[in-house]
Amino acid sequence: MTIEGIIIPQNDSPCSQWIGYHRNLKRKFGKASANAIWLQTWKYEGATGCTADPEFNQYLEKYDIDVSSEITAAVAGMKNIGNEFFGVVGMYGNVIKYGVPIMIAIVAVPVALLLIRIALGKPTGAETVAKFVPAGRVAGLLK
Repeated sequence: MTIEGIIIPQNDSPCSQWIGYHRNLKRKFGKASANAIWLQTWKYEGATGCTADPEFNQYLEKYDIDVSSEITAAVAGMKNIGNEFFGVVGMYGNVIKYGVPIMIAIVAVPVALLLIRIALGKPTGAETVAKFVPAGRVAGLLK
């Protein structure tokens, strides 16, 4: 998953990807915002195995990021900078997750019924087609 071209690491991502993610955030948003967004991501997706990696820990120490205790949760909670960032991601995820299948069903069901009517040799004129389309049903009720 990416946001504004920045790849968001997952809990199984290598430590180098977490470091790269922070570097990209820092470049785009500055150190303070990058730290807060990074901590928020770590809170939900953190690759806890990375905390045993000396290079990873040195990098975090250099940028004043602490993932070894409850301080992480407190800092991430106080900053709240990442909340809107991830709220937008969640919203688009739900649109894709629920909206797309619903729209496909709205289109696919009438088309399937129309194809069945054609296969059975039943009439398929404009009035018949309109009965299968939601807009056509509404128009029929207005007559």
